[in-house]
Amino acid sequence: MKTSGRVLKCALLATALLLVGISRAADDDLAESESATGTWRWTFIMPDGSRVEPRVKLKQEGDTLTGTTKFRDGLETHISGGKVNGNDLSFTVRRERNGRTVITTYKGTRNGDRITGVIESDWNNEKQVYPWQARRASKDPGGKWSWKLANRRGETNDFILELQHEGEKLTGTFTAFGMDTEIEDGAFKDGEVSFTVAREAGDDLIVSSYRGKIAADMIRGRASIRGGERDRLIEWIAKRVD
Repeated sequence: MKTSGRVLKCALLATALLLVGISRAADDDLAESESATGTWRWTFIMPDGSRVEPRVKLKQEGDTLTGTTKFRDGLETHISGGKVNGNDLSFTVRRERNGRTVITTYKGTRNGDRITGVIESDWNNEKQVYPWQARRASKDPGGKWSWKLANRRGETNDFILELQHEGEKLTGTFTAFGMDTEIEDGAFKDGEVSFTVAREAGDDLIVSSYRGKIAADMIRGRASIRGGERDRLIEWIAKRVD
């Protein structure tokens, strides 16, 4: 009877944590859909024919835009002069190249999770204009995610998750305590991710099952951890770091 009670209690707690995560994700999703806030990506064809996928992380407060952008695997660069007027937005990026400052201005109109506009740049010492079509990637599971958890000793452990997805199939690497582990049973459907991580800790096999909803570059949900000294259920909140 006690075992049945514990099972029921865990099931109720799991449901409660998942519902809280879904509710918060829904709030984030609503807030994001009404603004330019979020991570945006687009494809750009370089003069040599190579394809790159730049991205910009924007935060809208009133009619002001702030954020950072990254081109290829370069360093983060802060945007400047970010403005919003209705669904129209613009911002400027300044980068140093070969001893001079390259100025690139982005102008576009947001329609839901899409921005359509132009990029103006003096990359080659003369002004050039390119089409700009960006998509909001805040609900895309692909990328690097991180979170922290406190252990029983009061210390904080860092966790990293790098995900890729193709359709509803989710793959990736879970990093904890300096060790990389491939995730198993990964799935992505209706904005929700789920996967399992099985790793050895001494003589124990620790199996962790994660499930959460993606919105606004966050994953909110819960993790069920089995093995070791005790089974436990915890709230899981991961933040996109790339």
